[in-house]
Amino acid sequence: MKNIDRRTFMQMLGITSTFALFSQPFAFGKKNQPKSSRKIDISQFDKVLLPREHGQLTTMVKPLTRRYPSREHCMQMAAFFNEKKGVLIIANDPEGGTADWHIQPNSTLSIKFYETEPDVQVIDIEPTIEAAAEAYKEWAVKQFWIQGRKRAAPKLNFVSVASSSSVAAEKKHLNQVLETVDGTIGIWLTQWRSNPFDRKYPDYTPKEPVQLAKFFSYIAGHGGLAFSYLNGLLWDRELKNFQSIGEHIAVRTERQQTIAYNRKLDFLNYACPYTPLWQDKIVNARNSLKDINGQLTGGVYLDMLAAVAPMACWAADHGHVPGDYSAWRLGVRELLKKIDGFIMIEGCAEVYMDLFDYPLMHLYTDKVDTVNLWDLVYGDYVQALGWRLPKGVGRLQFEDTLRQSRAAGLKSYASPWMVSEPESTLFKRLLIGNSNKTKTKTSVDTRVKK
Repeated sequence: MKNIDRRTFMQMLGITSTFALFSQPFAFGKKNQPKSSRKIDISQFDKVLLPREHGQLTTMVKPLTRRYPSREHCMQMAAFFNEKKGVLIIANDPEGGTADWHIQPNSTLSIKFYETEPDVQVIDIEPTIEAAAEAYKEWAVKQFWIQGRKRAAPKLNFVSVASSSSVAAEKKHLNQVLETVDGTIGIWLTQWRSNPFDRKYPDYTPKEPVQLAKFFSYIAGHGGLAFSYLNGLLWDRELKNFQSIGEHIAVRTERQQTIAYNRKLDFLNYACPYTPLWQDKIVNARNSLKDINGQLTGGVYLDMLAAVAPMACWAADHGHVPGDYSAWRLGVRELLKKIDGFIMIEGCAEVYMDLFDYPLMHLYTDKVDTVNLWDLVYGDYVQALGWRLPKGVGRLQFEDTLRQSRAAGLKSYASPWMVSEPESTLFKRLLIGNSNKTKTKTSVDTRVKK
């Protein structure tokens, strides 16, 4: 992309997650206290393996709290190691209910449950990532998000970022991609709306309606999948014709206040995913993505849905019990069930895995403590996408990033496409593409399907 968008930049700095962390989910009133909790002694261990996106292996130094299910804690587990042994902790909640995992180094792991109280499992293992992943996978593959998974999305060999608002420019670049990359490709359209990025959600009016519809047909005609950007959780208070509806779909605190996305982008507010008003708005936006023949595009990108930690909504008119944490998870699931086509989604919370195709997992890929836990557990079931390239990346950096992404289980050639410059520039600098490459034609069914 030409520039990292503001929200991604805020996420990179940790500003977004910090604001969301302390503005709502952890600002408990008396009614927001957990229903139960469990403490486990971890004083003999110095390292922890955590399910943060791809995975995180780090030395325990400072206390931390992470909420399940979210990008920050996408599996209901944690493993603790010392040089001689390890232990795996599994919450063992088949419903995937909301829980906070708090680690106090040299002391305890405390898990607070806001829905049902599960039977926590403590399993002795070897002090390795592989041992932890194998033991957790044995449990995880028996859960509904694997047993109920019936999706059959094609493997993507390349994910091209269409970050320009000009359809003509993106078509020109797509031709370049088609000439240099083998296999099935996805095209992620990020700037196709009339409004700038992170403005006026949920207004999804195309900037160039006819050209965009023709582009969709062109993509499908060349065996590609179009993934147009939709934000699954945010609405803009500055969108005048949506304000009255927004007041009825907004997440509410116990004091009936709305929740801003963060302090800088405070005009963006969270919608409650449980309310049918919001679900219908997103479904209608998705169903408006049609080619020149009126056919629905093969895919869609839904931002934030499998990344954001559950919030308790206290609105009395949304159809859920005020303050019930399960409403968030159930609402996201219901929304996903209503979306046609192949779904690329931000985040990788496992409780939604039966309802999406490609998780976007890029936020922490530049951290040295990133490990391949996700691939070891779920790599056989879903194709993860997304890896960040350094700014002004050179040949050696590019090749090293490719090796890192492969080690984490990202088998798509274009896994590292979260960049700070247009993808077309990477092609011009010959970091991607090889004119001497023999092109392999593939036949892929890109018709809309569940």
